[in-house]
Amino acid sequence: FARRLVGERLQEVGDRIPLHSNIFSKRGGSSSWAFDIEGIFTAKYPQADTNSVYIHYKYFNETQSFGGDFIGWMGIRTVDPKLNEQVIKAIDDMFANTPFETETVPEKTFNQSFIAQLGNIGLILSSVVFAAFFIILVIVGFSMALAIRERTNEIGVMKTLGFSSLRIFKMVLMESFMLIFLGGIAGLFTATYFLGFLNNAPQFPLPDLILTNDIILKAVAVMVFLGLITGIIPAVNALRLNIITALSRR
Repeated sequence: FARRLVGERLQEVGDRIPLHSNIFSKRGGSSSWAFDIEGIFTAKYPQADTNSVYIHYKYFNETQSFGGDFIGWMGIRTVDPKLNEQVIKAIDDMFANTPFETETVPEKTFNQSFIAQLGNIGLILSSVVFAAFFIILVIVGFSMALAIRERTNEIGVMKTLGFSSLRIFKMVLMESFMLIFLGGIAGLFTATYFLGFLNNAPQFPLPDLILTNDIILKAVAVMVFLGLITGIIPAVNALRLNIITALSRR
């Protein structure tokens, strides 16, 4: 049993638990099998799939009412990843032109086939991210433009007091970056908390989702890009603003 599956119920080695199947049934009509927990395993990597229970096939095979002496799939581990393609071809060739032809694929491809059954996840996520990016771009850009317009007189006073146009340009641009980074960092913390909650949910059938360093770096790069394109126009307007025009504008 995986630690993830037994952790919620605080079960340990030696406990006996029933497992119910919504596909298979026993010859007596029941759909539950009793199993003794012989071991509990964990994954080396957090994102590894541990939604698994390994049982004695002979015990299950002798009691099921149909589908006996057959299996749906099996996992094979090669001694060297370089041999994967050779082993895949050898297995499929062995069962070619038989009633039990096989389709041998890497584990990553196998898992992706299950995710594909839920729909085009990549397109859905890309659409959501693009929509969120566009909305943030509009909101922050409008807020910055409105803020600079309302503080036109202040900018004129600052230039009168000796603040250079370049310094004001940097101040406006940094304000844009500050708004973006505050929201972005809050979003990363929220995502971390949400993923932790999601990964601990027993109903969640997928491997753990984690925020890797690469993802965080990409998020920071998006923040920088978003802060630049939302703040560059207001900053340039503040840079070019004439003192007389700024002080006379109401």
